[in-house]
Amino acid sequence: MNKTKKVQRKLAQYSGVAASILAAGPLQAQILYTDVSPDVVLSGNDTLGVDMDQNGVNDFMAVTVDSNQTKVAGFGYYYNPAGASYPSQQVLGSLYTNSGGSSSNFVSKLDANALVDANGGFIQGGFLAGMLNGVILNGAQWDGVTDKFVGVRFYKFSTNSFHYGWVRMDVSNGGTSIIVKDYALNATAANSILAGQNTIGLLEEMKSKFNVVVLPSSIEVTTSEDFGSFSIRLTDLSGKLITEVPGIAGRNNEVSTVHVGTGIYMLSIAREDIVYSQKYLLNPL
Repeated sequence: MNKTKKVQRKLAQYSGVAASILAAGPLQAQILYTDVSPDVVLSGNDTLGVDMDQNGVNDFMAVTVDSNQTKVAGFGYYYNPAGASYPSQQVLGSLYTNSGGSSSNFVSKLDANALVDANGGFIQGGFLAGMLNGVILNGAQWDGVTDKFVGVRFYKFSTNSFHYGWVRMDVSNGGTSIIVKDYALNATAANSILAGQNTIGLLEEMKSKFNVVVLPSSIEVTTSEDFGSFSIRLTDLSGKLITEVPGIAGRNNEVSTVHVGTGIYMLSIAREDIVYSQKYLLNPL
């Protein structure tokens, strides 16, 4: 077995590959956005699960592998033995064959506003960038890039359709590290999405207008008067709804956590145009 094939096997051990997302359609749907805050840096033999629809089940995985003379960064499906059928989780990519005849799957690098829809070439997962014995991998598109996007799709049985999304990352020279920054999903089944679809600028505008304070028995969400209509949702990491309350712009909105056990929870601020979510530790002992 050649070294490229060995690396592919090692990458598969860390990342797995399976799922699907949505098909073409209007770009008017609500975007389910997750901010990875702070940004997660992967290096050495690291992995990070990506839960696109925030239901507590990882759908994809970013991975770095450092083994002997091999250093690679990859992205693909999240292997879940009790989970969805394969290949329901997929990423935009292609097969590359080098001059020696060996081939590898490589993940496509997308610029902002690139279209992610049913017409793309999807694979289960593959290399972002890497080095074999100090030589840069042929065919890798992500070598030394900043603020680029992976296009993804996965199948949701609840909607009986594919959903499309993106993940924004940086990858170092030679694939020695990955920085995962944020990701988003079109919540409407079978609808396309643009990489970074209005979300990066929209997020900055949104974040400048609200503030979250976690207290021993409550969460306070304060917004500007022009924030617009929104609701506040608290779920556990399995996606179970703990509470949802309507928010009032320009006021201090308090959500009681008196009856919430100690643990990590997902707080979502849902406007009509975007849902911002972040994990918080509540009620520490």
